[in-house]
Amino acid sequence: DCSVYKVDDIHSLTKVEIHGGVRPVYAFLQVTDDAKVVKPNELGLNTEAFELINLPEGANISLTLAPPPPSLASVKRKIAGNILSAGEYASVVNDIAGRRYSNMDIASFLVASGSFMTASEVLALTEALVGDNTIRWDNESIVVDHHCFGGVPGNKTDIVITAIVAAYGLPMAKTASRSLTSCAGVADTMSVLANVDFDEDSFKKLVKENRGAIASYHSLSIADASKIVSGVERQIGITQLQHLAASILAIKLAAGVTHLV
Repeated sequence: DCSVYKVDDIHSLTKVEIHGGVRPVYAFLQVTDDAKVVKPNELGLNTEAFELINLPEGANISLTLAPPPPSLASVKRKIAGNILSAGEYASVVNDIAGRRYSNMDIASFLVASGSFMTASEVLALTEALVGDNTIRWDNESIVVDHHCFGGVPGNKTDIVITAIVAAYGLPMAKTASRSLTSCAGVADTMSVLANVDFDEDSFKKLVKENRGAIASYHSLSIADASKIVSGVERQIGITQLQHLAASILAIKLAAGVTHLV
């Protein structure tokens, strides 16, 4: 019964842009005729969308149907077996970070690029995933980190190595993830012993004071697109080596790491 859009004019799960907050929120529209859920001319948001728009309940917003992101054409080119340019990867990742891609769009990109990626494509994806926000370490000319994947139990070795390297004086800015390829990641294991959820300022303070710290990268405002992509990978059960390498390197670069083993 909405007076602006009629059900006959739109399809369920149509992408919409919600305006009125600090920035547009992109979401998929689901239609209901139950006034107990939303009344005519009301819009109900899930928790994630409500947090993104950052407005109180009852606030006025405007709604428009969103056109498909232009970078989806690049995903279709990849599906067709083409090699994408650095600019195309940057556009795709920018749209993912801007939440203009649905999980299905992201899954299509992951499956298409998972079939083959050249070395230049892996580099382009890595640079795109770094994002705009990187941690600066002021007077530290060297910032180090260590990462395990491919069967090496990082949730055991990383904790020990971080302490050893920090004891020798190198600033060890250890970013860790929750479980990706095992039942417990480095962040999961370390969180049993100590807090790992820090913002950038707290992380930098701990590293400067102790020469080392372990932080969950999910709590840091870095490499946002990588977090979104990893979430979809977990949902569809795909862990592709090139994607994993690009994601890890992007997180390390965004964390300001200069030397990585």
